[in-house]
Amino acid sequence: FLKGFHANAQLSLPGVTCAVVGSVPKNFNLGNLNGVVLGADGNFYGTTTYGGAAGYGTFYQVTPAGAFKLLYSFGKGTNPQGGPVDGGQPSSPVLGWGSDHNFYGTTGYGGSSVNSGTIFKMTPGGSLTTLYTFGQTGDGYSQGGNPLVLGSDGNFYGTTPTGGANGSGIIFQIASTPPYQFSLLYSFAPATDLRGNRTIGAGALVQGSDGNFYGATQYGGDFGSGSIFQFIPASAANGPGFNTVYSFPALSDVFGDPLVIGVNNLMQASNGMLYGTTEYGGANDLSAMNNNGFNGGGDGALFSINSQGLFSILYSFDQNGFDGFNPIGALVQGTNGALYGITASGGANGGGTIFQFTPDAAIGFLVWFDKGLGEQQGGQNSYNGGYYNDFAPPVGLVAGGGGFYGTAPNGGANGNGTVFSLGGGSLSGNYPPNIGTPPASLTGVVGASATLTVSAGGTPPLSYQWKRNGTLVGGATTASLTLPALT
Repeated sequence: FLKGFHANAQLSLPGVTCAVVGSVPKNFNLGNLNGVVLGADGNFYGTTTYGGAAGYGTFYQVTPAGAFKLLYSFGKGTNPQGGPVDGGQPSSPVLGWGSDHNFYGTTGYGGSSVNSGTIFKMTPGGSLTTLYTFGQTGDGYSQGGNPLVLGSDGNFYGTTPTGGANGSGIIFQIASTPPYQFSLLYSFAPATDLRGNRTIGAGALVQGSDGNFYGATQYGGDFGSGSIFQFIPASAANGPGFNTVYSFPALSDVFGDPLVIGVNNLMQASNGMLYGTTEYGGANDLSAMNNNGFNGGGDGALFSINSQGLFSILYSFDQNGFDGFNPIGALVQGTNGALYGITASGGANGGGTIFQFTPDAAIGFLVWFDKGLGEQQGGQNSYNGGYYNDFAPPVGLVAGGGGFYGTAPNGGANGNGTVFSLGGGSLSGNYPPNIGTPPASLTGVVGASATLTVSAGGTPPLSYQWKRNGTLVGGATTASLTLPALT
């Protein structure tokens, strides 16, 4: 059913191809690739956490023909704490709004005065402008460099894993036009994980179709094991506000260590449900150690959740099979309605997989990354294809140009990593309509109104028709039905 990840390898799924767009050249000091975004000019752009002239990371370009070009090396200037004024350890960039073809991101280190990170703008030609420096009174510390998200209002939104009024991180907004006004929107409450560490570790945000923002934390919640939250912006009728939608349970493995779920960034599918993966947890190998000797507990899981907190584990990965384990990064959805993602480890070659999740809860594995015989995970020697390791940044696939693109931090023709594409054929096929979450039973007061909702999947556009006692309800052709007065 599956074949290894080689340049231009044909997969057994009809018409689907995986190709190495380009391999990082020898002696090209880029460092681990963070992922790419397709620019308005048809080239790929990305960042690396480390590498470059000063070792603080880079911004680079890859042409469709696979030619790499180093555009910018972070690490210019020295602040009073000895860090780079322009920042270091950048996140994966996002493209600007509309006709703005610049790129925006954060750094997890450096800044004008302290080493708390920055928000930057980068032109396609490699000219950097620092828009904001973290570490000012009451704001966050951008350790880890979470990616920004472009909101429907044209502003950028993001989180920091630490800092703020309580030291547990913040949610912020920064305008996408001059003077790039920065606003602190929310400070996470003090949180303590199961080891007593006071941090909440929020990841990147995603904006839902309801206009609210959703995200996940590595710690905190009701049990200290992490949570999924909702942030309601001030522009909403009932905003601003913050809600914990779901708290991961307090579990421990057989060693007595916390079962660190390691939830990755979320995405919202066309059926309105939020989907995500956890690097650890799930039903398999709860006592297993990862390659760093950490008792992570579990091989990872794929889950869904709605805005009301209905949580379901849809699949548990298993390192004892060929499906890969320890998924990383956010999922992406194809035009066929299926979800796609990456695992950091496992598969036939031990180097991770690209998988497909279909609405009928079936998992298919499109690619086994090649690790290379005799090569330990994390090595830098040359071998075919690319593979992921435990140190890879949490960046998954990105959509663009009718397909998907991604990076592997190692491997390729020169052993320094690859940019690859996945597309065609079955990725753009059709899936029939399916009900993800049926309407829930409600109890109400006579004369009061009640609203029923349904979430559905399948290849868009979808159409709806509600019935009551087998009779069509006139005009009820959306995903929700409001009964104005119960009788």
